[in-house]
Amino acid sequence: MKSLTRIFIAAAAMILLGTGAAQASSLLRVDGKVFKDGQGRTVILRGVNVAGDSKVPPFRGIDTPAQLDPLKTWGMNVIRLLFNWEAFEPAPGAYDWNYLSHLTNVVDWAWARGIYTIVDFHQDIYSRFTAKGCGEGFPAWALSPDAIPQAPDNGPNCANWAIIGALDEDMHESWRDFYSNREGVRDRYLAVWDILTRNFKAHASVIGYDMLNEPWGYEAEELYPLYEDTARVIRSNDPSAILFVSPAAITSSGFWSWLPKPTYSNYAFAPHFYDATVTMLKVYSGITVPSDLGWNSMAGKASEWGVPLFVGEFGCPGVTFNGLAYMDLQYSKMNYYLAGGAQWVYTPHWTDARKDGWDMEDFSIIDNTGAIRSNNFKPRPFARKISGTATQLTVWDPWLLGDDAIELYWKHNPATGSTELFVPKYTLWGTWPVKIEQDGASCSFDSTQTKVTCGSSSAGSKRVKVRACTMIFGWCL
Repeated sequence: MKSLTRIFIAAAAMILLGTGAAQASSLLRVDGKVFKDGQGRTVILRGVNVAGDSKVPPFRGIDTPAQLDPLKTWGMNVIRLLFNWEAFEPAPGAYDWNYLSHLTNVVDWAWARGIYTIVDFHQDIYSRFTAKGCGEGFPAWALSPDAIPQAPDNGPNCANWAIIGALDEDMHESWRDFYSNREGVRDRYLAVWDILTRNFKAHASVIGYDMLNEPWGYEAEELYPLYEDTARVIRSNDPSAILFVSPAAITSSGFWSWLPKPTYSNYAFAPHFYDATVTMLKVYSGITVPSDLGWNSMAGKASEWGVPLFVGEFGCPGVTFNGLAYMDLQYSKMNYYLAGGAQWVYTPHWTDARKDGWDMEDFSIIDNTGAIRSNNFKPRPFARKISGTATQLTVWDPWLLGDDAIELYWKHNPATGSTELFVPKYTLWGTWPVKIEQDGASCSFDSTQTKVTCGSSSAGSKRVKVRACTMIFGWCL
């Protein structure tokens, strides 16, 4: 087996699509508990994961640039792009450069629409060759030598994949052997990160990397050292990239993470949250306790570390009864904590027969015609860029208090420019005129009627609220 050094040398020698000689700086950075752009404005990241069927062959969830057009229309400013190790390295040391070229194209297509990318090293219950063939991510050769490889399935028999994986000893043994670097698999994982970051460092719209999706294992003893080593590899190639730190898979139902605080800088806490009862039963009863506890845990950990909270995954099946109310709750939590996040999931290849295309998951926010699945998604207003520091962001949904509205309070810093709110007027209010309430700032719609821009020459506390007019005798009140 080649040594790690030889793998790195080989990777460095490859001519990768989009790799430039000069280091490209990331467009965003972490500053305390927020992300900031080059002007010094606070940036709130809201977007979606791409794409559900990219977990399985042919590992391509996006075919054309036009498939990303709706994301811009919906105001999204980030995608969490799934990278699949099996797709890139199906045999040890044998890399599929066409697959990496495809991902690079998606990155560029997204940025042409003003959308940042987080590259996500994705896996679920280790591999398609573990847990009765219900997993995905790691290649077959990365299994424990003591495991019995399973034939990939990823069909109806895998609908309960999380439980199947949790009970699969070969899956757990493969994780243990991975962390201990048996057969050099951990080294090869780091070598892949070396290749990825050499490729994406020239693409400034790749603002960072999610080092491992929903990993299994002990957070302090196994995951923490892996992340420290991964960070060193990433930083050696792309020192300005933000690292998105995902805790262990067990935390995704709202449990507290015991992952130790990283020693590196410029990172965000990037957990996931799914209400298990909503996910399994496809019904939202209106009970908010699981979400209250989950968001409190996630925000508490981010606060403990003093870094931004970016929820890498959250969502509900598209057929969930009362699902939109559940998603209203999730976004209200995100607004309350001034957090960012990426909803799971955007799958242009969704079909009624195969759903998201993997294990009968059915979280896609669009159907086979490209239409929004209104049980789990709608375009939502939010504050994309704040010239200073946001202190409160509130969005009213019709089921809560009357009509849709958005209100932002912030401490304004005129040196950083203007504040920008995404406000999808026609989605929220149709043809009704818009009322802008403003305190201490001058705000206006732009010509597209999807953005409110606020500015002021003075520093200090500012407020803007955008809602539909109440029309009385032709007056907008």
